[in-house]
Amino acid sequence: LFRYLLRDRPPNADESRRLQQASHQEVMLRGVKRRLDPHLVAEAAYLSDKLKISAFVCAELLYDATHKPRPPHQTPFNCAVEMYNEGRQCTLSALVDLLKGRMDEHLDGNIREYFVQYTN
Repeated sequence: LFRYLLRDRPPNADESRRLQQASHQEVMLRGVKRRLDPHLVAEAAYLSDKLKISAFVCAELLYDATHKPRPPHQTPFNCAVEMYNEGRQCTLSALVDLLKGRMDEHLDGNIREYFVQYTN
């Protein structure tokens, strides 16, 4: 389970082709049909190549970075990379907390059993 949570969706040639068409026709992004800016599509392809993850995951990150408030000095590209890294850090932090809870002998038995249940 832990390896699955840390595994990114790999690049997929079919997804990449569909994303390339996203500036001409709508594609599903976060459950909503959208037409994407050609610059966002190009940056998503570049980011996918560099991070070795799905182009659609990159497009979602870039779309969020473009349409949500961000520090004035950050480009959407830098913000998307930061969101990706923060997401992975949060996942790792949660997994570490689960493992610590499992090993903490000072916890009440019922609480500790909860941690054991989710780390088996």
